[in-house]
Amino acid sequence: MENQPVVDAGVVDWPLAEWLDLREEIVPLIGERAFSLFAFAVCDVSSSAAASEYFRKSLLDSGTDPVRPQVTETEQLLIDWGRSATRGDVEGVLATRFDRVLSPQLGALLRRGVGLMRPETTR
Repeated sequence: MENQPVVDAGVVDWPLAEWLDLREEIVPLIGERAFSLFAFAVCDVSSSAAASEYFRKSLLDSGTDPVRPQVTETEQLLIDWGRSATRGDVEGVLATRFDRVLSPQLGALLRRGVGLMRPETTR
C-alpha cells in the first residue's frame, strides 16, 4: 500500500489490520480520499488517538486538510454518517439519505468500519 502512513506497532490501540483489509474493499468503490475522510471521522469520534492520527496523516499526505476539508456532497455524507453511526445516533434524514445514495454493498462495508471503532468493540 503506497503512501500509507507508518505506524509504530507499539502504539496501535485499534484494529489496524482489519481497517487495512476493509480499505482494500472500500477504496475501489469510493476512492482513497473518501475512504480516508470517512475513516478519520469514525476514528476521531471513537477517541482512538492512534487511529485518528493514522488517518489524519493519510489525509495530510494527500494534501487534504483533515479539520476543514473541501468535500463533495457524497464525502460530506460519509463524514456525517460515520460520525453519527460511531456515536450510535443515525436517524431521520441522514439515515434515509445514506440508504438512498450509497449501494447496499458499500453500506455494509461502512457499517463494518464503524463496528471496528464503536466503544464496545475497540480494543
